[in-house]
Amino acid sequence: MNVPARAGILTLLAYIATIPAANLAVTHFGVVPVGLGYTAPAGVYMVGLALILRDLVREAAGRGAVLTAIAIGTLLSYLLADPNLATASAIAFAVAELMDFGVYEPLRQRGLLLAMLADGPANGHPASASGPGVTARSAPTAHQSTEHPDQRPADPSETA
Repeated sequence: MNVPARAGILTLLAYIATIPAANLAVTHFGVVPVGLGYTAPAGVYMVGLALILRDLVREAAGRGAVLTAIAIGTLLSYLLADPNLATASAIAFAVAELMDFGVYEPLRQRGLLLAMLADGPANGHPASASGPGVTARSAPTAHQSTEHPDQRPADPSETA
């Protein structure tokens, strides 16, 4: 059995740590500005780091370590997300990561740089389509009201 070096293990742990970090950012900060007038769930800031770390884990520890980390990340995503978005969060994470893995692996045979440059954009669309778009609308943050403007309590004088 090929055991990854200390650097590979530390990279693997750092990659796994991006998952709870993203969920905590969404829970505590909700939707934040990302530039050019756009907003996104705060966890999106962890995506770039996660993409790089996952590719480094693949190089340092192998495909099995990446797939194990994706399984752990899916579970963590479910357990640590706001209960209103736990399932969406876990599914979005798993789908995006497995799609990225599917792009990275064949391209890796052609070169590391090509694989790393191509898998980020390939992952960006499914993650934003299935994850942040769902999670941003699913649960209020600490700074948002759960009451819809059209669902104000009735005025007792109007019920006569």
